[in-house]
Amino acid sequence: MYHYKKCPYCEKELKKIPLKSILCPKCKKRIYVRTLPPKMKKVLIRKNEIRAIEVEWIDYATDSYWFKELEKLGIKKTDFILMYDKLKERFQTAPLIADVMWGVFNNAVIEAIKENNQKKQDSIRVLMDKFKKMESEEKELWVF
Repeated sequence: MYHYKKCPYCEKELKKIPLKSILCPKCKKRIYVRTLPPKMKKVLIRKNEIRAIEVEWIDYATDSYWFKELEKLGIKKTDFILMYDKLKERFQTAPLIADVMWGVFNNAVIEAIKENNQKKQDSIRVLMDKFKKMESEEKELWVF
């Protein structure tokens, strides 16, 4: 169970929800702040709960329209997970799911080029253009 306004260790009520990780004023343990899909609600968690939320995000993204379209072209959930973990290591924090999707798009195009598969390249680029348009219009990317 996730906490919204309390320390996940000692359950001390916090005056306000922190925007980034902090030490609990009472027990001095590190409180991590994450956002849960699909409602984008901020939660306060322990370090050992981070991966569970990452898995929720991975499942959420790989259940999206974007990923379902990529799966039709041979992209696998493991490709998404590998990109997630690669970006997490590079950024030293959980990456934005949109950044992970861009990485998957780009890798898919590179593979299609290597395969000399113009139809696959075109299909991926159409998806990328649609994704970029929705991003630029600040539309909800994951629900449609």
